[in-house]
Amino acid sequence: KVPGNVSASCVLRMILEDAKSIDDVLKIAKDNPAYYPGLMIIVSEKERKSGILELYPTDFNFVPLSEQNYAYTANHYHSEKMKKYHKEIELGSMKRHEFLSKCLSTKKALDVNGAIEILKDTTHGIKRSAPTGYSVANDWTFQSFVFDVGKGEVYISNGRRPPVSLYGNFVKISTKQ
Repeated sequence: KVPGNVSASCVLRMILEDAKSIDDVLKIAKDNPAYYPGLMIIVSEKERKSGILELYPTDFNFVPLSEQNYAYTANHYHSEKMKKYHKEIELGSMKRHEFLSKCLSTKKALDVNGAIEILKDTTHGIKRSAPTGYSVANDWTFQSFVFDVGKGEVYISNGRRPPVSLYGNFVKISTKQ
C-alpha cells in the first residue's frame, strides 16, 4: 500500500464517471495511481477499442486487444513491462487464461447466458490448490461479472460464498439512465 494513492476501485469509478476515450482512461490511471495492483478490462464502444489496464502502485500499462472478439483476463499481468512486478505468476492464473482463450477463440457470438456459463466452469475442481491449475470458478472466486457494453448492462453474481458464480443468481443492473 502506498500512501497518497487511491484504491483500484476508485480508479475504476473515476474512469466510469469521467473517461470519454481510451486516452482519458490512461490519463486517469497516470494521475491517480492505485495503492494495490489491479487488472481492468476497458472497452470504448465509441472508438471500437478495448484493452487491459494493468495497475501497480508505482506504474501502469495498457494492453490493447485489437484482434479479439472478446476481452478477458486472469489474475496476472500480461505485458512484459508489468511482469517484472510479479514474484511469480501462479499456474492457476495461467490455466484460467488459457481456458478462456480456448473457449472464446472459437466463438463467433456469445450472449450473457453463455458468458455466465463460462464463469461457472469447474473443469479443474473448485479447490484453489488443485495441481492441474484452478478452474474459472474456484473457492477464491469472490466476484463474477458480465458486462454487456452494447446494452449498458452489468450482470453480477449475488452469491454469498465462493465461488460466487455457483452459489447465487446473476442480477442485472442497467447503467443507462
